[in-house]
Amino acid sequence: MAGGLLALLVVMIWFFVRGQEHLKCEVRQSEGGYELSLDGPDRRRHVHTFDTPSELLARFPAFPRALKLEGWHLPPIWSGAEAVLRS
Repeated sequence: MAGGLLALLVVMIWFFVRGQEHLKCEVRQSEGGYELSLDGPDRRRHVHTFDTPSELLARFPAFPRALKLEGWHLPPIWSGAEAVLRS
């Protein structure tokens, strides 16, 4: 363990809806750092890369906010998680 830290591979996925459209937002560790991947209803994948977890954490809150402005929201079953993404 370098520096006494345990490196874990963690993947987090959120699903957003807008009418009948679906969008997947995935955060994962990659070979060179970290990725935020958005898979839209047009089947296009937009990948944003970050060198460190700090960079990812600093930029991540902007993504759910931008999606909300475009009319996307979490499905009703995720209503508890929506409070976390609003902050």
